[in-house]
Formats: sequence, structure tokens, C-alpha cells
Amino acid sequence: YWSLGKANSFQSQIVIINPGVSFSEVAQDLSDREIIDCPLLLIGYQRVFNHNSFVKAGEYQIESNTSALNILKLFIDGEVITHQFTIIEGWSFNQLLEELRSNTVIRNTGLTENEIMISLGISANNLEGQFLAETYNFIRGDTDLDILSNAHDLLNTTLDEVWNTGQNYVLRDSYQALILASIIEKEAGVADERAIISGVFSNRLNKGMRLQSDPTVIYGVGSSFDGDITFAHLNDNNDYNTYRINGLPPTPICLVGRESLVAAVLPDINEYFYFVATGNSDGRHFFSSNLEDHNKAVEVYLSNIE
Repeated sequence: YWSLGKANSFQSQIVIINPGVSFSEVAQDLSDREIIDCPLLLIGYQRVFNHNSFVKAGEYQIESNTSALNILKLFIDGEVITHQFTIIEGWSFNQLLEELRSNTVIRNTGLTENEIMISLGISANNLEGQFLAETYNFIRGDTDLDILSNAHDLLNTTLDEVWNTGQNYVLRDSYQALILASIIEKEAGVADERAIISGVFSNRLNKGMRLQSDPTVIYGVGSSFDGDITFAHLNDNNDYNTYRINGLPPTPICLVGRESLVAAVLPDINEYFYFVATGNSDGRHFFSSNLEDHNKAVEVYLSNIE
């Protein structure tokens, strides 16, 4: 009986079953695409067993020479194709939203930032930093809001877990840890320097020194930043200019991964107050405990980039 439903020889194909479509339409589509040679067999199965529920909407991969019985099993089990979307450490929220909405498999809700905040129950000043940089599985038909919801939930779970492992004594709460983690994310060029950089900023916060972090300046300048930090930028009076403000900026400046959260909560215990890039291509920094040594490091940096 099932041999009558043997699939034709064809290359692997993607079959998309839209919500609400009848199985007769599915069977006929498979026949029209020469995936199966007997659509009536599949239709007969549905009628005999009166099993409408097994037509599960989604995106299916049908491999060459798959039998009709195995095609039915795919649909019954709902073995839809799983896609992945990766949020990159250091992305801004606007970059995240742009990547989500340019993905042709993810359904665009068109929600505004304020509508997203309301939908996800986020009470922060903005959506910056509210989503964990990680890889997320999704299926065709999932929306940008679905992925944002998963990423926000994972951020909260991870942040709570990390914060409870060992709180940085200079930080008031886990949100401040998130803010510091975002600065670390932007400053660290290599993974093993995250905790050291966190130690530098923690030392400065503890001494009441301004953070003087260039990435916060760039974030505060916004879209007008053209790639070069100027004295005007450093003197700009905005809430993110850590050359002008005391303490941390009011919100994160980017999306972070777990490693930067850990670094923010568990900083390296050191005596450094300054750091500057080496100027080499390895992404590393010189760390100094006093201004004299830091100025010498800056000279080396400048000579390396000439």
C-alpha cells in the first residue's frame, strides 16, 4: 500500500506549509513539484484517519527519495527546520533590530522601540543592553519580538546568576554591572583582558576617578561620530561622556555576552588605573598603575601606529 506513495527521485527541497492550509493542498503541491507521484494516497490517509491536526504549519526539508510515509511522519511530528540567529557582542540595539528585520525568515512585527519595551515589560530608560549576545534557535514564522523576548529573558537569567556569584563591591546593583559589562565589551580586544579592564574601572570608581572611556564618548555622540574622537567630543556635555560625568553612564552602551558580565562582577584584583592600546594588531593593551607609566605607554602606542 505505502509503496504506491514512494517519492520520485528529486533533489532535496524546502516545503513551506502555511497556517490554515488543507492537507489536500499540501499533497497536491508535493505532486506538482514531483516530490511524490500519488497525492491521493496522502489525501486518503487524512480521510481514513480523520487526522487534520497532523498538518502542522512550518518549513520542512524533504530529502531526495524520501517515501510518502516518511514525509507524512515529518508533518505529523512537526519536524520543521530550525534556524539560528546570533546576536554579536558589542552590537547596539539598533544594529540588532536592523539585523533581525533584514532576515527574510524572521517575521517583522514593525513594532517601535517603545512598543517593544511595553510588550516585554522593560522599564529601563531604553533597550540598550537588554538582550544577551548569544545564538538563538527559531523557526520560520517566528517574529522579531519572539527572538527579542528570548534574548531578554536569557539576559535577565544570566545577569541574576552572575551577580549572585560574587558582587563587585563598587557596584550598587546588577544593572550597574550590566552597564560596566557593556563598557568592558567595547574596550576589550581580547578575552583574557576583560577582567583586567574591569579591575581598572573598579579601581577608578572606588577612588572617585572618572572612567574616561572612549566608547562611552562615541555612544554619547551618536550617529554624528565620524570615526575620530576630537577635543570637542571629549568636552561634549552629555550623560555618556565619562570624561565629564562622574561614575557610570545611565545605561549600557551595547549588548553584552556572558563573559563581560562575569568580568564586571568578578574584576581582576590589581593596582592599575590606566590602560591604552599597544598599537599592535593583537588587540591588547598596556596597563599602568600611575600616570607617568601611562604616558610612556601612550608614547609607545603612538609610535606603533605611525
